[in-house]
Amino acid sequence: MKETAPTMPVSDMDAAKQFYVSKLGFNVIFDRAPAFFLIQREHVKIGLQRASGSKPGTGNCYIWTENIRELYAELRAKGLTFVDDIGLRSEYDLTDFVLHDPDGNQIGIGGK
Repeated sequence: MKETAPTMPVSDMDAAKQFYVSKLGFNVIFDRAPAFFLIQREHVKIGLQRASGSKPGTGNCYIWTENIRELYAELRAKGLTFVDDIGLRSEYDLTDFVLHDPDGNQIGIGGK
């Protein structure tokens, strides 16, 4: 095995692409509009797929980063809100936060 890319089911491909690119800082690396986009930021890839078999908002992924506080500050400065604000999770010995994309797909981001 080489890589993984979780896929998020979305209802509006243009709105999803706009969110992941302008708010989260991803770039589109594979474009099969209107059905699918593959986006990437550093080593993280996520697929955005027009919801057909899955309901929008049922996707979930967790992203590990080495600079959790810097990334949190960057995303907060872009006006993002968090469903679970940044905090130390002692049971896991890491700091993380959680946000939702426009469809409600969950994105957890954590690190030390």
